[in-house]
Amino acid sequence: TLIVFDFDETMIPIDSDRFVLENLSGSEWPRLKASLYESARVQQWNKGMHDAMESLHKLGVTRLHLVECLQRVRIDPVLKAQIRELKASGANIRILSDANRFFIDTILQQNDLTEIDEVLTNPADFDEDGCLRIKPYHTDPHPPSLDRRQIFAKAAS
Repeated sequence: TLIVFDFDETMIPIDSDRFVLENLSGSEWPRLKASLYESARVQQWNKGMHDAMESLHKLGVTRLHLVECLQRVRIDPVLKAQIRELKASGANIRILSDANRFFIDTILQQNDLTEIDEVLTNPADFDEDGCLRIKPYHTDPHPPSLDRRQIFAKAAS
């Protein structure tokens, strides 16, 4: 049995991108929010988040700040128990999300949820300067965001 979860506003009660930006950008949040939504409208959400992470980095936000912020996000204990029950019954459990790998991994780790078999999301790595770089899941041509239908069809086959 294949079980696929979205992440933001499904496994967790919030949008992880917005949560991080609201909590770590201080007085810059209105400007970052406007820039992010404009980027999403014109290009793609990932480009906006990439730029927002660059702005946070310039404000002095480090990997540790990101981790500490994300560690405040909780997965409902009932959902965790259900996921563990599904895994124990032999289910293949995946996350398919347009968030990013660093945010998802950090939150799963903090919530001690190790039963996830695969996370299908946008890659994210820290560069040599310590800035989180979010890349699109898809290579060229880039859809405006993660194409869940395409990825789900591939994952289910």
